[in-house]
Amino acid sequence: MAASLTLQEKQARMMVEELLCLDLASEVAERTFDAREGYRTVFTGIFSDVSSVTVDGVAVTDYYPAFFDKRNGKFYNSIVFKEEVCGEVIVDADWGFDDCLPADLQALVDKAVLVVSKTVSLTDVKRKRTEDFDITYGDLSEDEVFVKQNSLVISKYSMCDTGYIVNGATCGHGVRCIC
Repeated sequence: MAASLTLQEKQARMMVEELLCLDLASEVAERTFDAREGYRTVFTGIFSDVSSVTVDGVAVTDYYPAFFDKRNGKFYNSIVFKEEVCGEVIVDADWGFDDCLPADLQALVDKAVLVVSKTVSLTDVKRKRTEDFDITYGDLSEDEVFVKQNSLVISKYSMCDTGYIVNGATCGHGVRCIC
């Protein structure tokens, strides 16, 4: 039973990681990112402390960590530079959450365990009526209900919409960059 629960917890954690486009694993390591041309922010994933940051091999110190736009917190998901950056950014940091997941995120993983552990029942019945007894099945899957019920927490941590964006003003065309 314990091995089964561990497998379900792993599956639930993977499900949450996919929903958030975020790696929840903790490690101390260097990770490499491409800066978005014309922007000051490099979205990195969750970290709690930064040891060093380099842009195209040059160590920089004119940045601050942030969780989206918030500078104060125990964890962050981006490095914000004083000026626009372009090129390869290497961040050496403590990745993941410091000690444990925040309460709302842990609750999301716990709820995902329930979704993963449910047996799948396939039915095409949408509505059934027998005399004065009426049954209507919902059109949403368990996964869709899970996402809908937990949309606030998912949107708070989601990194899915922080893709690579190129704007009209790129480095070398009148834009000051750390290059």
